Amino acid sequence: TLKITALKLNHQVETLGYLIEEDGKSVAILYDTKGLPEETWKVLEKKAPLRLAIVDATYPPGFDDPYHNNVDEGAEIGLELTERTVLSHISHKNLPFLELTEYVRKRWGNKVLVAYDGMVFYV
Repeated sequence: TLKITALKLNHQVETLGYLIEEDGKSVAILYDTKGLPEETWKVLEKKAPLRLAIVDATYPPGFDDPYHNNVDEGAEIGLELTERTVLSHISHKNLPFLELTEYVRKRWGNKVLVAYDGMVFYV
């Protein structure tokens, strides 16, 4: 049975993430957020380790914004919950794609990936 749970996120306007569960596998989609509210952490930690976390990484490393994660913040959220994290919701203000991919690969190996259009996940 497929189960989808809406999760509160931290943003200037109300935004929701989703926990998708089926056959013992869980995927979290966490866009449009800066960190996670405590109540959302509690829900996700009970389900950890997730199969996959797709996390907001709007801005480049070291950039501080009140409503969106930078690359490092997004990766850290994902790695708290799962062994495989995909960074998405990437702004044009972030590093160029190849530079960002290289930064992520050097820092986290294949535990963290940078999303691209048409990317497919098998969970």
